[in-house]
Amino acid sequence: MVPIPIIELYRMANAHGIELIAWYPDLRCPPGRYVCDEWGQRMIYLNPIYQRDGVGLRCNLAHGIGYAATDATGKEQAKRWARNILLPDEWIMNRLEEPMYKIAAAAGVYADWVFDRLCDLSSVANL
Repeated sequence: MVPIPIIELYRMANAHGIELIAWYPDLRCPPGRYVCDEWGQRMIYLNPIYQRDGVGLRCNLAHGIGYAATDATGKEQAKRWARNILLPDEWIMNRLEEPMYKIAAAAGVYADWVFDRLCDLSSVANL
């Protein structure tokens, strides 16, 4: 079972003031985009391909929420927040002996997110 269910991501989005999560009109659109309009309304738009791709949905939705949660202006800050949420410290630390692809499958995230999360943890431990 994934550490953070998709329904929890929707709750987090709501808690961070995201009023709308919608699908772009077609597959040629970007993977996802966080938007805060001129009236302060916060929205996340996702590529419709993620209606059939749970990993892509989880990662791109969490990434969008990361922008709202951190007031990030850069992609990496929002992505780091998303990795921290989808791969919580205790959960990932209990799986360090497993191959990265198995950790990724268990968490429902991209394998490179596991690698980056482990690098983040490693850099904190070396401070």
